[in-house]
Amino acid sequence: GVSAFALFTVLREFAGGCRARARLTGQNPAAALAGLVKRNPRRYGGYIVHTGILLMAVGVIGLMAFQQSVKVAGVKPGESFRVGAYTLTYQGVDATTIHGGATNYYAILQVRKGDREVGTLEPAIRVYPNWEQQPQVHAAIRGGWAGDLYVLMAGGWDENMVTSFQAWWNPLVAWVWVGTYLLVVGTLVAVWPRRRQVEAGREQHVFRALSELEYDYQMGKVAEADYRRLQSEFAQEAAAIMEREAAGRKPGRDKAGDRGGGKPGGGARGGSGRGAGVSRDR
Repeated sequence: GVSAFALFTVLREFAGGCRARARLTGQNPAAALAGLVKRNPRRYGGYIVHTGILLMAVGVIGLMAFQQSVKVAGVKPGESFRVGAYTLTYQGVDATTIHGGATNYYAILQVRKGDREVGTLEPAIRVYPNWEQQPQVHAAIRGGWAGDLYVLMAGGWDENMVTSFQAWWNPLVAWVWVGTYLLVVGTLVAVWPRRRQVEAGREQHVFRALSELEYDYQMGKVAEADYRRLQSEFAQEAAAIMEREAAGRKPGRDKAGDRGGGKPGGGARGGSGRGAGVSRDR
């Protein structure tokens, strides 16, 4: 329940961000999600990592708290045993010769869940030439989102094919794997190198903060009064930075005009063009 609550919170962050970006840009949900992650990869990469950890936690809890196992001996062909929600009916033992001359002896188990047949499992014992005293045991696994059914032949068999089995029902194992993949993906998203913008550090910070403020307001995470106040403060700071930059460029433009053979018109035009470019970039 705690994991589900935390997962809901993370997914709500993604949903709110997508809605805000779709409103601001007019993009469809898929494009809005991609743009959201691209715009702030560290933040949303971290959310993906958290999602992976939560799914792994759910899988581990399911496995540790609800695993079931059974070991049965003296099972005859036609007899059945249960593990979890599954009923396994033993059909007998068959053998095939595989690459390298090894003999693969496998039991045939019909698997049913309730009244529905869901397939067969074939746990095997593999015997290699000159290594008859050291056979290899091969498990049969039926995996799914709900869990994994895992069956082994626990021993040999007699002339009547009477044998033994050991079986486990491991709930939610798939979620551990999915969580691991998400953990890797989220880490890559968060740390993937990005092209640096040629901007002053403080200026870049202010404009990014304005953008984040707009998204958080659209997501309902910032009250309107706080949004207006912060927007005004960031806008004033951005204006002050731009004024300082403009003041710092004036001596350079005058000097360029002097180097141009006393043609202040050319220097002014060059300066005006750069200023217009900066304004458009903003």
